[in-house]
Amino acid sequence: NDNANDNNKEHFTNTNINSSESVRRSVVAEIIDYNRYYKKAYLDLSQLAVYRLPDEVASFNWVKKLILRNCKLETLANLPPQLEVLVVEEARDITKIYQLLPSTLKVLYFFNVNISSLMNIPSTLEVLRLINTQTIKFVDLRRFTHLKKLELGYMGLQNITQWGSDNITEVKLYGNNLVDQDAFPTNAIFPKNIKILWLGNNGICNG
Repeated sequence: NDNANDNNKEHFTNTNINSSESVRRSVVAEIIDYNRYYKKAYLDLSQLAVYRLPDEVASFNWVKKLILRNCKLETLANLPPQLEVLVVEEARDITKIYQLLPSTLKVLYFFNVNISSLMNIPSTLEVLRLINTQTIKFVDLRRFTHLKKLELGYMGLQNITQWGSDNITEVKLYGNNLVDQDAFPTNAIFPKNIKILWLGNNGICNG
C-alpha cells in the first residue's frame, strides 16, 4: 500500500508539473499573440517557460524592450531586430552568444548568465550591466565606443585591459578581484569624464 501511495504521489506530482509547464507555454503564446496584434514596444516573458524565443519574435521590429527574468532561457536566438533594451536574469544555461545581438541594442543587463566573453555584443551599447557572471575574468572594452554606464558586479573580474570610451560617466566594479592598479588599463586608470565610481569589495578597495 505504501508503494502504491508513493507511485500515486509521484504520478500526481509529475502531472502537476507537466500541467503547470503547459499552462506557462499557453500564457507565452497568448502574450506573443497580444504583442503581435497591438505591436507593443515592451515585451515581458518573465517567470514563464521560454527556453527559446518563438521564431516569429525575430520579426517583431516594433519591440524595443525585452524582459526575460527566470524563464529557463537556453539561447538568445530570435531576438527582435530593432531591440534597444535587453534584460536577462537567471539563465545559467546560456554560456555563449552564438549570433550577433541586434545592432540597435543600447542597454544590456545580464544577471546570473554564464557567458564566457563579450563576443557578439554590439559596439552600440550605452549601458552594460553584468552581475554574477563568474565566467568572465578579463574585459576589453575597446569596441564599446558609445558606452556611458558600466556595471560589472560579483564576477571575479581580474583585469580590464581597455576602457574604449571617454564618454563613460558611471563605473561600478564591486565584488571582483581587482587588487591593484595593474588590473586597470595603462593608458588611463579611469575614463576622464567619470562622475560615479564604485570599487567596493575588491582587494584594492573595501567599502
